[in-house]
Amino acid sequence: MWRISGNGLKKDSYLYVTMHVSNRVAYHLSDQFFDAIKSVDVVGLETNPAEWLVNMELTGELSRASGVSLYNPYGGNFYKNVFGMRFPDKQVYKSLLSFDPEIINGLLYRHSNSQENFEENTYIDLFIFQAAAKLNKKIVSLEDFVKAEIQSKLASIPDAEFYPDDAKGDDYGSYGGNGGKIEDAYRDGNLDAVDSLTKLFETKNMQQYLLHNRNVFFVQRIDSILKSGSALFSGVGAAHLPGSKGVIEMLRRLNYKVEPITPRQTKKAVKEQDAIDQILKPVSFEKNYAADSLYYIQVPGKLTPIMNYDNIKYYINADMVNGNFTMWRV
Repeated sequence: MWRISGNGLKKDSYLYVTMHVSNRVAYHLSDQFFDAIKSVDVVGLETNPAEWLVNMELTGELSRASGVSLYNPYGGNFYKNVFGMRFPDKQVYKSLLSFDPEIINGLLYRHSNSQENFEENTYIDLFIFQAAAKLNKKIVSLEDFVKAEIQSKLASIPDAEFYPDDAKGDDYGSYGGNGGKIEDAYRDGNLDAVDSLTKLFETKNMQQYLLHNRNVFFVQRIDSILKSGSALFSGVGAAHLPGSKGVIEMLRRLNYKVEPITPRQTKKAVKEQDAIDQILKPVSFEKNYAADSLYYIQVPGKLTPIMNYDNIKYYINADMVNGNFTMWRV
C-alpha cells in the first residue's frame, strides 16, 4: 500500500495494489489497510462492482460471459429446417434446467476447484468494495466501463513482432506461466519485478492499451478526486503501478508525494476483516415483473436476463455488497 500526500492535500490518501483473484496471496491485509479505508471519504476501484451487470448487459459482454453453449436446432440449412417439425432435445433441456452460470463465480467469488483450500470467500477487489459499502463510504469507478472494454479489445490485437515466452530464455522457467511469477513478485512486494515480467511476457499492444492508456484514465480520475478535497482509497491492479508509465510515477509527476507503507499484520487486522465479513448491509427490494406482467418477484435490485432459449429464460441479480445472488428461471 502507498500513501499519497503533499500537493496541498489536507488528508492522506492511499493507493492499494490488488490482484484480481481470490488466492490468499492477495489477502495479506494489514492493520494499515483497515486504518486507511476507514479514514477516507471515497473508495475508488478500476470499475464499480455495483455497476458490472448493467454495464455488461449494455455492452453485450453479458451474453458472451453467460457460459451457455447450445447446439443450433436448425442445423446448417435454415430455410429447409426452420419450417419443419422440431422436437426438443431432452439433453438440452436437462442442461438448461440444471444451468449454473459461471458468471456468478466470476462476479462474486472467482474460486478455482483445485485451489479451494487456499482461497478466501471472495477476491480482494470485491472485498474492498464490500468493506467500503459496509462502512458507508462513497464508491466510484476510476475509469469508464465502455472505454475499458475498447482498450481491452485493442489490447487483444497481436503484435507482428511478438514472440512467445518460451523463445525468450529460460530465466523464468515454466512455473504457472507469467501469472505464477507475477504472483510471486506481488507476494514479495516487488513491483519492479512485476513491471519486468509484464514487459517480458505481454505484447506491446497489451501493454499500451490494457495498461498504459488505462493508467492515464486512473490518474486523471484520482487527481480529480484529490483536488476536490476528498481523501481517497484507490485499489488498482499490480501491473498498473510500476514503471515510468505507471500510476505511481504519473502521480509523482503531478507533484504528489507517493511513498510505500510497510505493512504490519496483527490480530487487529484479522478481527477487522472478520467484523466486516459479518456485517449484512440492508438492501432495498424491487419488484421485477414477468414479461406478461402477470406476476413479479422481489429481489435486491434489477434482474438481468442472461439466457433465453425456447420457453426457458434465466435472470440473475447479484447482491455484490453481501455476496449473495438470485437466479430466476421462467
